[in-house]
Amino acid sequence: MRKATVMALDVVGFSKMMGENPETTVETLSARRKNVHALIKNHNGKVFNEAGDSIVSEFASSEPAALSAIDIQTDMARLNMGSAANRKMLFRIGIHHGDVMDSDGNVFGDTVNIAARLEAASSPEGVYISKNAQENLTAKTKENFEYVGPISLKNISERTEVFVWSPGHQTGRYGFSDTEKISEPEVVPGSLAILELKNLSSDEEQQYFCEGVSEGLINTLSRYKSLRVTSSNASFSFSAGKHSPKEIGTALSVRYILSGSVRSTTSRIRINIKLDNTETNHTIWSEKFESSKDDLWDLEENLASSVAYQIVGQVEADEIRSSANKPPEDARAYDLVLKGLKHHRNSITSYGDAEKAYTLFSRALELEPNYPRAMAWKVCSMANYQNWAPNAFPDTWIDDADLLIERALEIDPDDAEANRIMGSIQRAKGNFDLSIRHHKHAAELCPSDLYISSKLCEVFMYDGRLEETEKELTRAKEINPTGSDLLLQIEGTLKFWQEDYTTSRILLNEIRIPSPMTLFFIAAAEFYIGEKETAKTRMAKIESDYGIPVQRLFDGESYRLEDMKAKIAPMFLIKQVA
Repeated sequence: MRKATVMALDVVGFSKMMGENPETTVETLSARRKNVHALIKNHNGKVFNEAGDSIVSEFASSEPAALSAIDIQTDMARLNMGSAANRKMLFRIGIHHGDVMDSDGNVFGDTVNIAARLEAASSPEGVYISKNAQENLTAKTKENFEYVGPISLKNISERTEVFVWSPGHQTGRYGFSDTEKISEPEVVPGSLAILELKNLSSDEEQQYFCEGVSEGLINTLSRYKSLRVTSSNASFSFSAGKHSPKEIGTALSVRYILSGSVRSTTSRIRINIKLDNTETNHTIWSEKFESSKDDLWDLEENLASSVAYQIVGQVEADEIRSSANKPPEDARAYDLVLKGLKHHRNSITSYGDAEKAYTLFSRALELEPNYPRAMAWKVCSMANYQNWAPNAFPDTWIDDADLLIERALEIDPDDAEANRIMGSIQRAKGNFDLSIRHHKHAAELCPSDLYISSKLCEVFMYDGRLEETEKELTRAKEINPTGSDLLLQIEGTLKFWQEDYTTSRILLNEIRIPSPMTLFFIAAAEFYIGEKETAKTRMAKIESDYGIPVQRLFDGESYRLEDMKAKIAPMFLIKQVA
């Protein structure tokens, strides 16, 4: 007997995939196995058993096993994000530490069995790690796992205490982000960061409600020009309570921090809020707000107005209130949108979230057929869901989506998300001026939304307006001084078009879940630096990983200027490079 940590993983729904598309499934599994083997080897692990779609490996300790599991699931998310629906492949992973024994080159024992049972119990794209293994992790790695509790495993007599890592911890609308400051915006008098409100309800499912209300406060308060509100991508990273107001103020370059808690029942909502001055570390105002859920919209507006009054005065507070979007008549529709947004943030890398988001937005529209925000999010979720399940909608779904967004803008021309989506639709059609107009309006309506800002940067680049891209990027760094994958993508691509290829490659290589387009521009930067063989190898890896010719990546790309098109044209012929 000896001690070891065992990691078991297999493919979710593999039998169904084989039944529907056996050749593509086997080809995809073969490509994924190579990546999985490489990541296990990177952490000094050893694969000792493979059968069908399963891979079982061992590590000397739990730390490298956990890091390997996270890397594997992160890499699978990267591959799924850029792959066609029939090449998306989800994995479950289980990890346990204990006694094992060797026989004929294989490894046996309860540790192997428990790891396999944990894998079977885990959620798709997740990692279940037993307490035995979790206890041996470093403090930093432990932060990635949340306690689930004791669970029963098939054919295991005693219940097993389990911790979970899920992709929601690391991915989302903005990609990876952290608390490290990478830019230095000026601390202006009206600078404010809003932390995610804490959930005090006994029901963990109410977390969506806290996120939604917090995002709503950010969007509402950011509309006033005298306030500079930090994006949720940056401020929510500080919501765990590990940093003082002064530390957060320094990291985010803000003078004020808004934090609080939410206690929600099926019918009532209570919000406790406080405003801290980051220079003095003192609370300068606190208040309690309570209402029925039917009056949630008014509650949010009262809260936002009260905060604005504390910072900039009553006139400005009234102006914020008058500029707000109209609430839906049925409060249940708003609640469904908030639930949908919780899933939509991870729908690019998660099939389950994509399906749930679309279902919830659709239900919101059934309750409130003329609710513009629900229309906008339904269209956005349709696109993500269709990437996972192309047969879920008829061939006319794009036309149906266009009509729904047009209807949303007829009802409310000032809906930010509807404007953003219409901007993307018009850009795809080659209507750059109209696209920019919609994206600019979206950014004016939600100036603290990093995603909306990034989309404005994108369309500026597609249109060859590099100076305007740089100006908007500078503004985005002010609302998000801790950075994110989105900012790295925009700045790295911008540096390529500005012919600063070395900086472009450095920035794009920092992205932790790179898209196929990210990898393409890294290869393009290498090509123009003169590292043509490196670029050639990278392009071949893109095609191998995603199973598509690189040129097809640009089917949906539409650069307006001929010299920009000519700049990337050689990359499609790179296989011929000697």
